[in-house]
Amino acid sequence: MVIYLNKTHMRLKVSLLTVFFCFIFSSLSFANDDPKKITIVLDAGHGGHDFGTKNSLYNEKDYTLEIVKAVKERNQNTNIEIVLTRDSDQFLELIERSALINKVNPTYFISVHLNSAMDKTKNGFEVYHYPKNNEAKILAENFIQNVNFPIENRGVKSANFHILRESKAPGFIYEIGFISNENDAAYLTSEDGKEKIISEILKFIQK
Repeated sequence: MVIYLNKTHMRLKVSLLTVFFCFIFSSLSFANDDPKKITIVLDAGHGGHDFGTKNSLYNEKDYTLEIVKAVKERNQNTNIEIVLTRDSDQFLELIERSALINKVNPTYFISVHLNSAMDKTKNGFEVYHYPKNNEAKILAENFIQNVNFPIENRGVKSANFHILRESKAPGFIYEIGFISNENDAAYLTSEDGKEKIISEILKFIQK
């Protein structure tokens, strides 16, 4: 009788373990079918009383906001969440921007800006990363190598800018082009130019 009870008990334990492991493996299989979601922060440079650089047609704060909002609106990938540091014409201190990025804790961030120079011949787009962040350097290099614009590619540079230094996530500053250069400005402010910039950023994010 004792032997019978022990055998019954053992069979019950084996059955329970079988059910348990089947549940675990089925759960793992389900999880593997669900791609990992990523979060990306897009930072529109300047805002509010801070106009940034400007020409007779555009100012940086409005242009950068238009670009990042369009990228967010056109993202149809449910596994990618895009968060904006601002979605209206508001002023944010640099410390507020980096604090928001750190709170969101994204996969990476892109801070979008327009460039300007006293030398009107300077033209092209470029990206900046923090020199002590190798992950950000790789990300910036990947971006610059994969985007395709009909203006000069000025490459990747490093800089000790606040948002690059104080944000814990890797990221880079994307200087779209020189608004002070006649050819750059004509392209950047054209509908075709803006459409190309939006689509290239979105393509990079979704690849």
